[in-house]
Amino acid sequence: MYQNIEWWHSELDDSGDHEGNLNSSLAEVNVTYGLTDAWNIAVDVITGTRTMDYYRAENIHHRDEDKPGIGDTRITLRYLFENTTFGPGQRVFLGGGFVIPSSHTVTENPFALGKAGKKHTHFDLSEGVKKGHVEVQYFNRSDGSVFPGGVLKIDVPLETNEHGFKPGIQSSGALLLYFHTKSFWGGIPFFQILGQYRQPDIWDGAEAPNSGGSVLQVGGGLTFAVKDYVITTSLRTPVYFKASVAGQEEKAVSNKTDVWGGSLSIRKSFTLIKFEE
Repeated sequence: MYQNIEWWHSELDDSGDHEGNLNSSLAEVNVTYGLTDAWNIAVDVITGTRTMDYYRAENIHHRDEDKPGIGDTRITLRYLFENTTFGPGQRVFLGGGFVIPSSHTVTENPFALGKAGKKHTHFDLSEGVKKGHVEVQYFNRSDGSVFPGGVLKIDVPLETNEHGFKPGIQSSGALLLYFHTKSFWGGIPFFQILGQYRQPDIWDGAEAPNSGGSVLQVGGGLTFAVKDYVITTSLRTPVYFKASVAGQEEKAVSNKTDVWGGSLSIRKSFTLIKFEE
């Protein structure tokens, strides 16, 4: 997965306006194991790097930074309520589990450091907080030209971590439309609408400035069947963006943001145990 954020905001102090590029180059490694026809368990691990390329002279708020490492690990147990066979029909999954954070997280309140005039950072690979999560997946495959589906996920923090941080509850959803009777460059085209809403974060018992917000993205891509693999490529960009990505302190500022992202997914199914009659 790759995300590029070009951002700018007006002056916070005497350091002038701030402008930079925040990009994320991440790999999500997923293993899903079918326990029965109806149950499966999945483990997702995020790894990669987030990089800040700051276009102005370094100050206490921003500078060139690289944050490589391993992010959160997500464990999900899912139950398939309807249609365990291939072919047309509805598929309804209900899942839940836990998010285990890594040590690659912000360890000091950046807003308190900013007030004190001290160097600080606002980003890393993990939020450093244990979370619980639930999800619902619905897909309706038919003989028609459109194969619709959707996913709704809710992440709920279970603690305030040792650094005094507690993220806001986050809801995210995706609406997917596969045009599975069409072919473009040998792939099946799809369209997606992605939405995310997040409540404000908490630092040291107080609401963090400029935290929370909502994002609505649109995008599309192609899915290819290559031998025993399923390969999916996609691009997306926000059409509505109300969130802070620059990490402003407690001051009203003008800002603008330009965001786009892309992903490449490779999937393969294995049969670990074969039964003979």
